Amino acid sequence: MKPMKKINGNGIIMLIGMVTMIFGGCQKIVNINLNDSNPRMVVEASISDQMQVDTVKLSMSVNYNQSNTFPAVSGAKVTISDNAGLVDTLTEIIPGNYITPLMQGVPGRTYTLRIVANGKTYTSSSAMPQPVPIDSLTLVVSYGRGGLRVRPQVTFSDPKGIVNYYRFAEAINDSMLTNLTVVSDEYKDGMVLTQELSARKNDGTSIFSGDSIRVDLQSIDYGAYTYFRTFNTITRGGGQNASPANPISNIDNYALGYFSAYSVRSKYLVVP
Repeated sequence: MKPMKKINGNGIIMLIGMVTMIFGGCQKIVNINLNDSNPRMVVEASISDQMQVDTVKLSMSVNYNQSNTFPAVSGAKVTISDNAGLVDTLTEIIPGNYITPLMQGVPGRTYTLRIVANGKTYTSSSAMPQPVPIDSLTLVVSYGRGGLRVRPQVTFSDPKGIVNYYRFAEAINDSMLTNLTVVSDEYKDGMVLTQELSARKNDGTSIFSGDSIRVDLQSIDYGAYTYFRTFNTITRGGGQNASPANPISNIDNYALGYFSAYSVRSKYLVVP
């Protein structure tokens, strides 16, 4: 797999601010004048099946020729509900950041994000898949021009007869890496799958003896997978014939970004 560029939360918004998108029910990508576009809502939102604080981040996009300062959207009313009747209203802790400490996602349920801000309403739905356990987390050691390279490798068994989409999150010494890796089980249904992950930390240094590694295997739905896959394609160049485009959002009313309800299973190891 070709190495992926490092991206962080601000990088997501930066890219989206540079490439503004119109999203419709058929997931149509529309290219517009990057220097003459109206600001659009940018959403980064997720909920998992873990007992943790889930965050919704709201900001506004900027034109390509403006500085990379993305105004936070404060004072919005943000709710997450599920198809079992549970509704949680999120609390804004800092401008543009809303948290839901009370809701723990349940695999099999569908979650709806609703945002009311600046006189507009934005919604998105995401179905939380069943979790897929990691069978093993091992290390692949190789040598190259840069010397010794240690790369984590995840092995897991894909459930047979179910369409599955996965996102991998990797932490080294409790610091989440900014790499973005997503895969599907297309042509691999029911097989034992392996995925090699990043061999470098966020600062570009290699993984060394004594480093701790955690890998999260997130099971995501098609809408979230499509967003992350198209985002990844854009940040990696998109190919010779690619024209300026935008990651395919799963949020309505011309918003940018994503909402993902995911289940997750993790493995840990310490590099010997």
